[in-house]
Amino acid sequence: MSTIPLWTRLVVAIVVPLGLVTLTLTPILASHLDEQVDSTSHSAEALLGAEYDMLLQGMNESFNQVLATAEFPLLRQFLIRRTTPRPPE
Repeated sequence: MSTIPLWTRLVVAIVVPLGLVTLTLTPILASHLDEQVDSTSHSAEALLGAEYDMLLQGMNESFNQVLATAEFPLLRQFLIRRTTPRPPE
């Protein structure tokens, strides 16, 4: 008969498979998490680039509107009169 107590065999029967499963799954989980971090980083960079392009487009449209408005002499005179302080009446 075996001289190893039952509880020792039970602990070994639980710890050894648990250790083997952990050692097997750890690299798989680590690579999966790295891929998720890389994917999230790439999508954030793409979103940031798209938002930057939209911001530049909006700024260019605003500048074009201002420049187009400055081209009209009548509108320019009106705006100058509106910004010039009037003497008190």
